Amino acid sequence: MTRRQTMRKTRRDFLKTSGAMAAAASLGGGIGMMAGRQARAASETGGAARRPNVVIIYTDDQAKSQFGCYGGTPTPNIDRVAAEGVRFNRFYVSSALCSPSRFGMQTGRYASRAPGVLRLFTAGGTACPVQQIGDEHNRPAEALALPAVLRSAGYATGFVGKWHLGFMGERAKPPKNDDLPIDHPEVVQCLRHNFDLTVKTVQAAGYEWADAVYHDNVQPENFPKSARCHNPEYIAHRAIQFMGRNKEKPFLLSVNPTLVHYPPVMDSLKADRRITSVGLVDDIPAGIMPSRASVIARAQGDEKMARVIWLDDFVGALLKNIGDLGLATNTLVFVIADNGTGGKWTCYEGGTQTGCLARWTGRIPAGKVSDDLIQNVDIAPTVFDLCGVTPAKAKTGGEAMDGISFADVLMKGAKGKRTSAYLELGYQRAVLDDKGMKYLAVRYPEDIQKQAAAGKKFDVSGKAIKEGKGATPDELFDLASDPAEKKNLAGDPAQAETLARLKALMAEYSRSLPHRFGEFAQGG
Repeated sequence: MTRRQTMRKTRRDFLKTSGAMAAAASLGGGIGMMAGRQARAASETGGAARRPNVVIIYTDDQAKSQFGCYGGTPTPNIDRVAAEGVRFNRFYVSSALCSPSRFGMQTGRYASRAPGVLRLFTAGGTACPVQQIGDEHNRPAEALALPAVLRSAGYATGFVGKWHLGFMGERAKPPKNDDLPIDHPEVVQCLRHNFDLTVKTVQAAGYEWADAVYHDNVQPENFPKSARCHNPEYIAHRAIQFMGRNKEKPFLLSVNPTLVHYPPVMDSLKADRRITSVGLVDDIPAGIMPSRASVIARAQGDEKMARVIWLDDFVGALLKNIGDLGLATNTLVFVIADNGTGGKWTCYEGGTQTGCLARWTGRIPAGKVSDDLIQNVDIAPTVFDLCGVTPAKAKTGGEAMDGISFADVLMKGAKGKRTSAYLELGYQRAVLDDKGMKYLAVRYPEDIQKQAAAGKKFDVSGKAIKEGKGATPDELFDLASDPAEKKNLAGDPAQAETLARLKALMAEYSRSLPHRFGEFAQGG
């Protein structure tokens, strides 16, 4: 079976893309569901009457070296998920940047298909920089497949943490006076406006409940200085409240910590623990996580270590709550990093290959390690499979989900169906096969290409640079022998056949995508 046949077969029952998302935005009716979903769930879960809960912890800028189970910084709580479930060694995000990565996970679609991207870069035009997705203001209500489909199937849906996927209005800018205290009226007004706007947008996406939301990264252009703090206890507490309120029915909980992204955590660890994205909050109970002082002590004052320890404590609080509620055997837990840091903003391995762990106590065999090729766009179709939910075939334009379910990999130890992966960011695209051969291409729009031809240097995002050699148009790497992508084989005559094969694969992916990419065909 060819890759195209495989993708057609595995996609055929899934939600259509951007038109369907827009149509689903009125969530009173949600996205219609096909009959038989509960029977499918019972079959997948060994006859269980209740469909599984799903908790997806999507961490921020966590490199694989910051997972103990991948040989990095010790993370005993995160490592429990791997020890009691499965660790994926070849997991890729389709775009190595916060917003497009989150869009891919929540929708099962590549970020170049996002409605916000298509509003800026018309379908049929030249390749777009797909990072243009998270900061859009005044956009319409748009449902995300993962929460909207599950909500329509009777799931409680909840969201906590970082959003960064556009807004149904204008965000307030932080006060010009950066020295105002957290309780100053200007600070309070700014925080409350952005909090409420984010909740409104998140709920329109399909999450009926949202709290402890952070509209964007906790940095100067987004938050007043006095509120520029991580607060994982706040996010954990709200997540725990949601699970407790919904323990008698199936639920989806999207958990999005601000860790381990900027800002540095030492200032946050020493700050008032009442400081949150909405101002001072007094109801965060003591003891929900180990003390902040203990984080500093365990890290021995090391900033990078403290980030990871604090994140691990956060995951531990959620896992403990799932156990305390008696839900471990009926809750599928994912821990996934939104992107790495060594190649963020590119399609290189350091940004796109990230950590992914999954646990479903008593259902997924413990201690499994998988070398199957998996992508973040595969999460939504896999969850739908395991929950026994089939999205309706809403024929409103666009294509089916790009993701391919790996439910059988989780539940039965079967070989994954994915034989290749597609990556995109800036003006760079990449494909890799299941043997570990990877092709990367950079194709600029005409205006940038003319400047590059005249000797001006640009990075893969089209940003002019003064130092370095600039982006390389074509690269080929054998990841099995060269995981750091140091030896470009594109000019090696012995690799000519492999290069041609992967270029043909790039063309095959490109044909279904909205924008032209150099000489690679595009079918719109």
